[in-house]
Amino acid sequence: MSEPLPTLIVGTAGHVDHGKTTLIRALTGVELDTLAEEQARGLTIALGFTPLRLGDRTLALVDAPGHASLVRTMIAGATGLDAALLVISAEEGVMPQTREHLAILELLGVRQGVVALTMMDRVDEALLALAEDEARDLLAGTGLADAQIVPCSGLTGEGMEALRTALAGLQARERPADGPLRIPVDRAFTQHGFGTVITGTVWSGTLSVGERIRFLPGDLRGRVRALQRHGEEVQTLRAGWRGAVNVADVAAEAIAQGSTLVRAELPVTSILDLWYRHLPSGPPLPYGAEVRVLLGTRAVTGHAFPTGPGDAATGGTEVPMQVRLREPMVALPGDRVILRRPSPALTLGGGVVLDPWAPRLRSREAHAAQLTRLRRGDHRVFLERAGEQGLLPAQWQLLGGRPDQATALGRRVYAQGTVARLQGLVLDQLLALHLAHPLALGFPPRSLRTPRTAHLPDDALDAMVEALIRAGAAALRGELLQLAGHEVQLSGAQQALRNLLLTRAREAGIEGVTRHDLSSLSPDQDLPAIAHLCERQGELTPIPDLGWVSREVPAQIVAAVRGWFADHRTMSLAEFKAATGLTRRPLIAWLEWLDHARWTVRSGDVREPGPGLRGKAAPESLEATSGGKRAARQP
Repeated sequence: MSEPLPTLIVGTAGHVDHGKTTLIRALTGVELDTLAEEQARGLTIALGFTPLRLGDRTLALVDAPGHASLVRTMIAGATGLDAALLVISAEEGVMPQTREHLAILELLGVRQGVVALTMMDRVDEALLALAEDEARDLLAGTGLADAQIVPCSGLTGEGMEALRTALAGLQARERPADGPLRIPVDRAFTQHGFGTVITGTVWSGTLSVGERIRFLPGDLRGRVRALQRHGEEVQTLRAGWRGAVNVADVAAEAIAQGSTLVRAELPVTSILDLWYRHLPSGPPLPYGAEVRVLLGTRAVTGHAFPTGPGDAATGGTEVPMQVRLREPMVALPGDRVILRRPSPALTLGGGVVLDPWAPRLRSREAHAAQLTRLRRGDHRVFLERAGEQGLLPAQWQLLGGRPDQATALGRRVYAQGTVARLQGLVLDQLLALHLAHPLALGFPPRSLRTPRTAHLPDDALDAMVEALIRAGAAALRGELLQLAGHEVQLSGAQQALRNLLLTRAREAGIEGVTRHDLSSLSPDQDLPAIAHLCERQGELTPIPDLGWVSREVPAQIVAAVRGWFADHRTMSLAEFKAATGLTRRPLIAWLEWLDHARWTVRSGDVREPGPGLRGKAAPESLEATSGGKRAARQP
């Protein structure tokens, strides 16, 4: 079965009495004025939708109202359009609302369409030609400048075939099928026998029967019971299709006007950064002015803060702008926004969303510079704004960022400059530790965390340390991190203490040198640090709860135990003492060391050969079981 051709979504626009609904009835045979109030008043109040089949393709015609107080509904219908059917009466010509609707189509990025010059049956040829010239002048310089103008009559049917042919030549635009699912809800109602039904255009992504969904803003959650496209049941709705969704577990009246149907969690926003274009006819929009913000099918009140030259956005200018909303909405980069003056109601202009989750602006100059970069496609601004918190890869992808523009640290991505700053903090801390502990070879990487880097996840800190090692700025010595090229420099007195300690350890043999022994050797406060230095350099081996022994001593203990088990299956405490010649004091410490290193295994009051002695998972060296990986208790 072949894939259906993309639906071409065409919205009607034009003055209230210029015959849009009559025209659609003539094209499709469908009456869209179904509400009693609509029929009584002779105008469209709610959005109407109907399919128009032209050969092997289908157009979804959106009939939006033209009455001045219903411009918001017109914008809801015009959002997400592929093309426009601009209706102008040949009898009345261009009206103020015709100009406003055309301006809105421009602001929403509609760049193709057809002009239906209706009511041709009411005028003579001269007036028809005059109306056509007036329409062409109106379109000059707009995205519809090349639109075909088709004289017609919805009452007599004259020109309707030419209009169908013109509409058939329009093209559907590409929509991101792999993006997050978004369906701005234009209608929600209860259908007898089905329950809750919503209608809308799939802006991006796909939706299938049985999937769990959510309505934003808010926390309404439901399930897709059934899907329809042009009145026919389907299993999946795709990007660019208009459709109806039968929703289970949600009441129609609970779905707020202007909600967006989504699948995954999408963050809502209360601050938008836009690149804004003010209509040439619009009054100045001052910094901080109250506006109505219309995006998709949602409209909320907010305040506009243009950050271009001057203190206001003026007629015909394009400026960077931040809009702060009183209520949240769903937005993504590239969405089109319309701004209107609340009272008296008037369309002021519109813009393209650059950053849907913008931080509150502090510097107008910096804000303008960042939005100028974003408009040019420099997505690194998002990373710079995220700062040391970084972004999750999914967020970065949602914002349109490329992998080569970000630096990954653990499970987040950061701006390169941010990473360099954080690396500088880590190196500063490592240097400070070296200065504070001059006898230490290095430090555990996690000890580099300071209050200044406390917010970094552990995996980000680990990744940063690895990057510093790869860059040659730091080095690992065993499990300790040190600045590249760092060497401990002992003074003459410290070298003498080191020699004394090593001599004493050799003399003590398996009895070891305890911390108490260190204080009796010398009251010098450097001696414990020197002992740890010798340990890290492999000259001493720490035995928990005992002290330090010369590096060759553990091998002697293991050899003695190995010899015992050559002739015996178990070894008691007394037998271990006899085999090694140990005194009572270090006996338990050595047995626990053997157990921890898996040379022996305790079984009640006796020991049996462990994996190390049986040749299973034996350590690579005695140093690996002693100095390399210490037990929990230190000497």
